[in-house]
Amino acid sequence: MRYLKTIALNKDLGAVLLLLDGDAKYHPFHAKEKKPFCVKEVAVSLAEIAKTQTRAGELFSFAAVFARQEFESWILAGHPDFRDSMNGIDVEEHHRGAKEKIKELSKSTYKETVDQPRYAAEIDLDWMLQRTPKVRSFHRLDHAISEIIDATRTGNHIVSPCPLE
Repeated sequence: MRYLKTIALNKDLGAVLLLLDGDAKYHPFHAKEKKPFCVKEVAVSLAEIAKTQTRAGELFSFAAVFARQEFESWILAGHPDFRDSMNGIDVEEHHRGAKEKIKELSKSTYKETVDQPRYAAEIDLDWMLQRTPKVRSFHRLDHAISEIIDATRTGNHIVSPCPLE
């Protein structure tokens, strides 16, 4: 949140979209108790922190989205080179190891810093929104972007997901 606090100092800030991998074993704010990681709970916790510590929702809009399990699962589900091989597979419930699956299907090495931006740019967004089974976390991203755009246009800032009151 240190970075968000710094960003929030920008008076021209309209919105922040926080996109993270959802592959942690434990809830980051309750790791000592070994509370299992839950995408929704952690996103709500982050939204609450953004709201209380940076005045998100008042000065700018904020949305937290997790790619479940790994960002690479979205690549597998929506990239033209991989989506046919992954057809019918729920990439969010499927075991971890999306990076290894990309290596296997591409028959080459996969380096996040080099290959991820290129593969991500080539994801067919319409395909992702129509894919079966649904990639729920990608639909969450689509919804969050719509919320932020609407909030920015109207000046009615939002925090998403909505923190527990």
